Amino acid sequence: MPRVRRSSKHFWPMGGGILAASLLRERLVDEIEVAIQPILLGSGIPLFPDIGLQVDLQMLECKTYKNGIVGLKYLVKH
Repeated sequence: MPRVRRSSKHFWPMGGGILAASLLRERLVDEIEVAIQPILLGSGIPLFPDIGLQVDLQMLECKTYKNGIVGLKYLVKH
């Protein structure tokens, strides 16, 4: 999920890709954390639907867990 900063305050919004996409469009996101599950579904909801812009990211962290999940942490480049 995105990490958002306003007036040097941090909060972690929990609301899925639609909320994250709207915050990214407004350039309110500083960091994004994604957990990749080791399952292929074949279809589903896009991570950030209809974002409408390119967002450049810089990897900050990558962790692999024993259960196969990969945790990724990115800095949003403004």
